Amino acid sequence: MRKPIDWPTIDPLLGTMTDAALSKQTGVPELTILRRRKRLGVRSFAHQRIIDGAVSPQHLYTNKYRPPGYATLPAGWNLVERPANPAFGFERRADLPVSKHPFGLVSFDRLLTPAEVEAYELEQVR
Repeated sequence: MRKPIDWPTIDPLLGTMTDAALSKQTGVPELTILRRRKRLGVRSFAHQRIIDGAVSPQHLYTNKYRPPGYATLPAGWNLVERPANPAFGFERRADLPVSKHPFGLVSFDRLLTPAEVEAYELEQVR
């Protein structure tokens, strides 16, 4: 028999932990947590880090000519806002807000070098 989910304890943690970490800590499946996050309108962990100031706005970038992907960005990126065009394959990331930038918004834990920005054809946001 499954134990009931203790949502009053879990809900405040939705904006502070990744779904995987919260799932591991509570035993609630990640998909269930994602659905709860969506229902409550809580944004993703990566987006919450920016809101809380854990990620500096100077570390936000958008691609100039293509959607984000493993080969189009340096290692260590997090998607913060998804592209609006469903053809780019991010429509299932309903936990993220739709970006005003054509190719979405990504964050890095470090400031990229000018050579990386030029090589990956990125534009710094803010």
